[in-house]
Amino acid sequence: MTLVPFDDRDGSIWWNGTMVPWREATPHVLSHGLHYASAVFEGERAYNGSIFRLRDHTERLRGSARILGFEIPWTADQIDAACRQVLAANGLTDGYVRPIAWLGSEALGISPTGNAVHLAIAAWAWPNYYGDARMRGIRIGQAVWKRPSPETMPTMAKCTGAYTIGSMSKRRAEQEGYSDALMLDWRDRVAELDFPHFTLQGTESRRIDLSTGQEFPRSRRVRGSWINWLVSKGPFGRRRLRR
Repeated sequence: MTLVPFDDRDGSIWWNGTMVPWREATPHVLSHGLHYASAVFEGERAYNGSIFRLRDHTERLRGSARILGFEIPWTADQIDAACRQVLAANGLTDGYVRPIAWLGSEALGISPTGNAVHLAIAAWAWPNYYGDARMRGIRIGQAVWKRPSPETMPTMAKCTGAYTIGSMSKRRAEQEGYSDALMLDWRDRVAELDFPHFTLQGTESRRIDLSTGQEFPRSRRVRGSWINWLVSKGPFGRRRLRR
């Protein structure tokens, strides 16, 4: 399959309040967000023209920026509308939506004093990660890196810097013939995969978002890339996993 580079595509991207041609959405190479990871983002899925839990994503985006010390100068309503606008502008009803906010190039010292806050939103068709394998099951390797303690970095923020070890772990897993990497946290407990959701089976079947520890409602049935483990209730570590 021929890959189409993300910087050379037709379409439009919402850029600081206006729609611009896809190829013209280019930040400066000396942007603070590029050098020091002062950037936050979301990954959203649209189905039949509706973006799943859009407001929750938008609020987390704005909250992540505050954790990193800057304020996105658009309201939640404006960001929601922009996400829908870019989806429609690219002729998509099912697709992936990526808002990203970052600090600009006014200053390049480690302290981003006076740097402008930029926001861009793109949308494109992006199938599920694992293709047909999502229904058959996937092979998972053990990641070398661990998710850090919240005392060492702002783990509650969905920021670009937090994804370095995830990217490295997934690339190594693929090189070793696996589909993904199982990551542990600093306590040696299961943290996440490339996607942070598991189907847990024990005395009852539960779906848990491991990034927050919140259990999904039992009434919500989601078909997709779920991994089945036999576990007991509560936080669990590597030794408590049985296939």
